[in-house]
Amino acid sequence: MKTSASSVGFDYVQLIYNAQAGNRRVSRDLNMIMAHLNLAFPTAQIGVRPTTGPHDATTIAAHISRQWNERALVIIAGGDGSVSETANGLIGTQTPLLVLPYGTGNDFSRAVYRGMSREPQEILAALVTATKLGQPTVSVTAIDAMRTRAPRYRLPDGTRKHQLDRYAINVISMGFDSVIGISADALHRKVPWLLGMSYPLSVLTELTKQRNFELALTWRDGNVTRSESQRYTVCAVANASHYGGGFEPNPQAILNDGVIEVILSRELQLLDIARLIGKFRRGDKLPADYVQEFSGREFRFSALGDSELVLTLDGQGVYTRELQVEVCARALLIARPFRWPTPPALSVQS
Repeated sequence: MKTSASSVGFDYVQLIYNAQAGNRRVSRDLNMIMAHLNLAFPTAQIGVRPTTGPHDATTIAAHISRQWNERALVIIAGGDGSVSETANGLIGTQTPLLVLPYGTGNDFSRAVYRGMSREPQEILAALVTATKLGQPTVSVTAIDAMRTRAPRYRLPDGTRKHQLDRYAINVISMGFDSVIGISADALHRKVPWLLGMSYPLSVLTELTKQRNFELALTWRDGNVTRSESQRYTVCAVANASHYGGGFEPNPQAILNDGVIEVILSRELQLLDIARLIGKFRRGDKLPADYVQEFSGREFRFSALGDSELVLTLDGQGVYTRELQVEVCARALLIARPFRWPTPPALSVQS
């Protein structure tokens, strides 16, 4: 696995797109995307595949990697769910991933493109400009992933499953914010034109329902195993900085430092939430009397009593009794326009 930024060329470029993303904006932009790709990669073979169902992006990306390895670039045009699915097909390979943000929240892209544009057309234009100047088209940096495992779990539609084992690259939320995320996703599917408004509307809806939960947390601190049990409202297990359509639990996120950050609040009342929500949105430091912060490479979470952990894994809702999260250092290659400066989240080099 490459562990530092590098410039590369490709023989094959695979565009994967979610036709429903951004209220079908990606479908409307498809001709523009392909025109830019043909200019940016004039000697490469270019393929294009839409996703038609869950895990399609994972399957397509893994297939391209097996065929082309480091000679391929995979581009995902979609939201955070599509980005995460595609990443799951590329983790542990030499095939890099470039993100065109076309979703509702586009939270992962906030870290990767921080300080630069997150508009797909401007990202593509930067690729074309580099090619016209005879420069490398992209730079590639290895980032961490979080491996999540549970013996059994269920999905928001009630489907029960065994052996959760997948990777998250952005943020795993737990508790009230996950309840909101699951509600927002359901609302967005029913009323897609709401776009980013589905999250704040869900906040208002869910405030009158259950806001507090209870868990046991175990993690390694050097050679010492530590544990914590408490009632809480919000828990973010973070690799990147943002989730929930712009909330920033981990403003100092480094995507390739080999460390997971856990931000765990105490039990919050409505007035507490009202005081903190603006800070949470802006990425301000949250007061120590409201939250605890932990860093480590492996964490175990368990629900207490008869409750469940309510999770979102990169936006995907999951209910489970227990969850193990382990960092996989520099497991995924991320591509960005070569001409753009390195953002703070990718600042650690080997």
